[in-house]
Amino acid sequence: MFSRPFLVSVALVTLAFAAVPARAGAPASADGAAVWIQDFGNRAVEVLAIDELTNHQLNSRFRTLFSEGFDIPAIARRVLGRYWPRAVKDGLDEEYLSLFEDYVVLIYASRFRQYSGETFEAQDVRRGSADFLIVGSQVATPDSSAPPIRVDWLVVNTNDAYKIHDVVIEGVSMVVTQRSEFSSVIGQRGGTVQGLLDVLREKTKELRSGPSGD
Repeated sequence: MFSRPFLVSVALVTLAFAAVPARAGAPASADGAAVWIQDFGNRAVEVLAIDELTNHQLNSRFRTLFSEGFDIPAIARRVLGRYWPRAVKDGLDEEYLSLFEDYVVLIYASRFRQYSGETFEAQDVRRGSADFLIVGSQVATPDSSAPPIRVDWLVVNTNDAYKIHDVVIEGVSMVVTQRSEFSSVIGQRGGTVQGLLDVLREKTKELRSGPSGD
């Protein structure tokens, strides 16, 4: 049903990089955000790029890091977009949030198995608004002939903890891409949020029962 994941394929590695916890008491500053992005990029590779991990261990570690590094509820709401108030009205919001997290974790934990030595470097920071900073970075592949990939991280500091609200890869927004795909599924399923939940439930069940599932 979903022809491509909510990040373009190259975001396989960068999504995993982003899924590590913020340091307690991190300053709400440009320098602090850049240091945090670089630090958790290095840490994610150290924690997750271990060949000996079982699928269950990899999924568990990925879920922990992902939930600590990303503001999952905020991202999930933005992805559902105009359908979010309808989900709340129909009492489907909690199930949607749970299925959204499961779907992301099961897809990207398994894809981290494909990590092949990409390197990550935070480069610049600019203020996107009063609420968030944009940390620019590059991901380089082991193939020196391939150009580096530009990745921008939209970071918010709340209660002295950084959280990622979006990832933009070569100009393609994670949130906008997934919103388009979910809207398409809803349209194909009678225009209902329940239709999307049915598909997410089916997909997570398939992923769990497959070779890379729990």
